[in-house]
Amino acid sequence: AAAALWGAVGPAGSVGSIVPAGGEDLEMKVSALSRRTAAEMRKAEKERGDHSRRLEVLEELCRQHLGSLDTRLSQAREDAAGEVERAAQRMKSRMDRDLKQLAEAVEKQTSEVRASQEQRDEAFKTLTKRVDSEHGAVEELKSWRSQAEVQIRSCIDSASTSASSASRMSSALASAMDGGGMSGQALEAQQALEAALSRERKQAHERLRSSCSELTAHLNDLRRELVEQRRVAELAAADAQARHEDMQRDMAEHHADLECQIAELGGALAARLQAKIQELQQDVHHGDSSAEGRAAALEKSVEWLEGQVRLWRQENAQLHSDLAGLRDPTGRDLDRALEVAKEEARTVHYEVMSLDTRVASIEERLSGDMPDRRRLEAGPPKGALAA
Repeated sequence: AAAALWGAVGPAGSVGSIVPAGGEDLEMKVSALSRRTAAEMRKAEKERGDHSRRLEVLEELCRQHLGSLDTRLSQAREDAAGEVERAAQRMKSRMDRDLKQLAEAVEKQTSEVRASQEQRDEAFKTLTKRVDSEHGAVEELKSWRSQAEVQIRSCIDSASTSASSASRMSSALASAMDGGGMSGQALEAQQALEAALSRERKQAHERLRSSCSELTAHLNDLRRELVEQRRVAELAAADAQARHEDMQRDMAEHHADLECQIAELGGALAARLQAKIQELQQDVHHGDSSAEGRAAALEKSVEWLEGQVRLWRQENAQLHSDLAGLRDPTGRDLDRALEVAKEEARTVHYEVMSLDTRVASIEERLSGDMPDRRRLEAGPPKGALAA
């Protein structure tokens, strides 16, 4: 390019005729470089706008993802609360049912104990009545015995009186027999009287013995029945006490079982809620970290693009100033300016190519990271960017 630009240069005296042609060619190349730089800057601005749109899309995706996580977290909390409420309702219904059954069992046992108590009361009343009747019979027997003793004593007195009279009669008869004889009728009367007295005495003793034995047997029967009733009452009281203790022990075991079940259910629900919350927190943390990493990468790429745009603007300003200085140059200044312009153009070209390569790598990384790939690749194709 330098040979083509300066090939028409003649001898040393013909420099003034060649400078204008070189200046026009330099202005054309500088203007072409300026247009290319402007095109590259427009392309960079366009890519910056594309990156801004991609950042907006990424932010929208992050917001949607975080919104879905919030929705999932709220749904999980509602599900956990509903499950806890349902478990509480089930436990409450079960406790109500168990308490109802326990109350029915207690009422049944209470009715049985009340019925047995009433039976014992009736038995005690009957026994009391029988004891009272037996006491009345004993009193009657005592009165009859006293009457019998009185009668026996009167019989004994009458027998002694009759015996004394008989002895007197016998003595009289004996004296009469001694005095002059006795008839057979008097002897028979004496013998009959003695036989009647002995028979009456024997009957009285037998009646007294039989009444005493009957009274003793009746009293023994009353004692045995009273002992039996006492034993039955003690057995009933012991049975009632054992039933009451069994009922209290069953109630205590049932309450302990219910408390253990409630504690186990509460622990299981707390563990499930804690595991669900930890899982959701891990998901949220993972989503936040991935979104933050992608946003940081995009911010770095945008900052690099902004720095490149500022650098291009500074270079463009420098090129414009150099172009303004080349309006009336000498031959040496023109050569130096042309070399500087060529070097700057080459540098800009290399930087544009490196920028294209970096943008392509950023797009590939973003396309590999982002799930919604088609929407993020809405920028200009790589062929147009290379042109």
